[in-house]
Amino acid sequence: MPIKIGDPPQAFNVMLDTGSGYLWIPATSCSRCKGKNKYDASKDKKSACIRTPLHNPYIPHIPCKIKTSGYIGGSVSRNYNLSDLIIGGLKVTNQLFIAANNINFPELSSAYDGIFGLGYGQQTFISLKSQGLIDFIQIAFKFGRDRESKSHITVGDNNPSLFVGKVTWSNALGPKNIRALIDSGYSYSFADNNIAKNIYKKIPNYKDIVRSNDQLNGLCAGGFQSGGPSGAWILGLTFLKNVYSIFEQYQNRNRFRVGFASLNMNSE
Repeated sequence: MPIKIGDPPQAFNVMLDTGSGYLWIPATSCSRCKGKNKYDASKDKKSACIRTPLHNPYIPHIPCKIKTSGYIGGSVSRNYNLSDLIIGGLKVTNQLFIAANNINFPELSSAYDGIFGLGYGQQTFISLKSQGLIDFIQIAFKFGRDRESKSHITVGDNNPSLFVGKVTWSNALGPKNIRALIDSGYSYSFADNNIAKNIYKKIPNYKDIVRSNDQLNGLCAGGFQSGGPSGAWILGLTFLKNVYSIFEQYQNRNRFRVGFASLNMNSE
């Protein structure tokens, strides 16, 4: 998804990730960022480096605090920054984001510069609402089912033309009570080892393989894999491509929920 950061704006292409909560893009100081667009704070008139994600002002003689964010598929060393963000034609001022100094993220496609985390407590949409740019803290997706299909994202509402029937809602329990992680950052879905094995045992002539394309030899690979957290699922794009999904904060931003509906297969 294309976004712009700074004044004047600097362009980036980011992966939308419902399984994490921060927006990050590479900084000019970033190592292992070959071929990616990099954020140059020296060219941004609005740039403000801060020591914590709590919007404390940066004190010039104290360097920004560098921390490391962990992901299931890698890690990012970063500084916290504030500047303008443009997303879908909407301009958010004083938006918190991360300028990454080092990226160790093998799972990140070369097509993306960084990651736009849309998960639990994401600050961008709180800012959009508080600045009067959207009416609801809501983001909705229809992911393309193949390379020829278009993906749709709606910010601040949902698009009824893209789904049919009722939306089924589930309350989000928070990071300490995970039963299933709805994660658009993963192509596959993951289940507990025992659950995955029991499901695949019901498929005639199934066999386990190491995750490697050269071992498939024309065989079909399952849309989910073993290796998820004990007792929990990670529902990636193999699931999300088959539903319309809505993520919402409500009741004065104290509650989170996710809704799913059947796709309108006649929509673009």
